[in-house]
Amino acid sequence: WYQRRVHGVVEYDEDEEENKQPQIEEETVAEESEVIQPEIIETSRPTISICLNETIADLAQSAELRSYFVSEIARVAALFSIDEIIILRDPASPPSAALDKAAFLVRNLQYLETPQYLRKMLFPIHNDLKYAGLMNPIDCHHHLKAEDECPYREGVVVNRPTKDDSGSWVELGLRKQYQIDVKLPPMTRVTVKMPVNIDGKKALASAVSPLEPKQKENLYWGYTCRIASHLKEAIKGSPYEDGYDLKIAVSKSGTPLREYQYDKFNQAKHVLLIFGGIEGVETLVDNDEKLRVRSSNMRALFDDLISIGTSYGVRKVRVEEEMFIVLSLSLIHISEPTRQAEISYAVFCLKKK
Repeated sequence: WYQRRVHGVVEYDEDEEENKQPQIEEETVAEESEVIQPEIIETSRPTISICLNETIADLAQSAELRSYFVSEIARVAALFSIDEIIILRDPASPPSAALDKAAFLVRNLQYLETPQYLRKMLFPIHNDLKYAGLMNPIDCHHHLKAEDECPYREGVVVNRPTKDDSGSWVELGLRKQYQIDVKLPPMTRVTVKMPVNIDGKKALASAVSPLEPKQKENLYWGYTCRIASHLKEAIKGSPYEDGYDLKIAVSKSGTPLREYQYDKFNQAKHVLLIFGGIEGVETLVDNDEKLRVRSSNMRALFDDLISIGTSYGVRKVRVEEEMFIVLSLSLIHISEPTRQAEISYAVFCLKKK
């Protein structure tokens, strides 16, 4: 099943087993095309990764509501331009032959992140996607219609011969397929820079890094997903070379959000926000046998602990609501390149004249 690539392209094998992870190719593509590595635009906005416990799937009372719930998580992630979603397996959660909760969450999150015109090509019929029609679309910048104009589009390489066996044909959800300047295997998802007219001649489309639309055009280009077997793997398995330099857990014993020093966000490059799930992050830490720390000394594991407080009109705040509160009150304090400067956060603060 499909897993989105991080810094390259993903190869798909139609005959591979359903749960086999595709191989991520980075070096090969970079050598064939120089456009894979875009010019990096320095910004003060760090990457934001969120870690969620797989037990959040138990919050829904039916299979239909479970699918709808995933779309709410995906929508919040897209709304706040989240870069990575980690689904953490719960060691205390009993295994179930009927439902692999972590796989269900990731499969549906990836389905929602994929542009509509590519889903039938990349996602075979699966029971986890039975109620995909009930899920709300996240409507990101790369979810384009045929009539929409954008310098970049997401595509899938098709099995179509090219002249002199050079380059590849790509399905981009348009009236015709486009040829790119890189030879790639069929069923490879790739980010494409659309061709432009040069001296009256239209150049070939280019395969580029999926990071380029955000770095060059300030377009939010979706999130990546992965499954972590335990909390240590979630932290150590960072896709970034330097790892996460700011790890924050949402805990009842943490610093209240309104008192937190948000300048730490602007000083960090890669932020990881960990949400504990139904029982909280304390229970998650205590149940993890891979960790040498317990909930009593969690500050040895995380850089900071934050709390959403208790001054709400409900007895318990749900996970998706906790996400919205934390991300809302955190990201308004840091630079956000993918939002227009004139947008004000009227819900949370008054704009000064």
